[in-house]
Amino acid sequence: MKKKGLLFLILAFLLIGGTLIFASAEDYTIVMDTNYNILKNVPIQTDVKLIGNNAPAYTNVRVKVDVSGPGTPTLMATDSEGTQWDIAELGYWGPPDGFAVGGTFTNTTPVTATFPEGGLYEFTLSLVNVTDGSTITSTKESIYVYRDQQELDDVLAGQNQVNNTTTNVVENTDNVVENLPQTGTSITEYAIYAAIIVAICMAGYFIIRNYKIKW
Repeated sequence: MKKKGLLFLILAFLLIGGTLIFASAEDYTIVMDTNYNILKNVPIQTDVKLIGNNAPAYTNVRVKVDVSGPGTPTLMATDSEGTQWDIAELGYWGPPDGFAVGGTFTNTTPVTATFPEGGLYEFTLSLVNVTDGSTITSTKESIYVYRDQQELDDVLAGQNQVNNTTTNVVENTDNVVENLPQTGTSITEYAIYAAIIVAICMAGYFIIRNYKIKW
């Protein structure tokens, strides 16, 4: 019994610990708005949001920025003193000593992004505790940059063609024949014949039983 009780306590501890770990991952969230059609060398305005949901307090954090792709973009952001910084070049956002966060909040940082080359870019944004270098949370985003307007137009035209094909397939289903012509004896007819045979057999059985017919 003692072993079973100890095993139960261990399982309970693991379950509770796992719940706490998963919950802590949801305390802080970093969101980057990437819902754009982006062209090479054409600046876009986007937002990077740091969101806290009943999050534990930290006195010194900043956002680490890692970007990989066919070129190095410029990500211009303006601090509280009106100074512009290229956070892709710096590799982080926030003062060197970090800033304080905690509780429930949303911090929005407007960013002007310009991509020097077309292709796929990968972003990793991490909230880092400056005090010990640990990562509190991180998120990954992918952005595809079109070489020019012609490439974008070709992609959009291809998407429209796929959508039109799908619509035509759905509409053509209205012409499908619902009832095919039957040949031979149907399953329903077989069922009726079987029921008649069973009824005749049962009637014969009861006649023999009740009147004791002798063969």
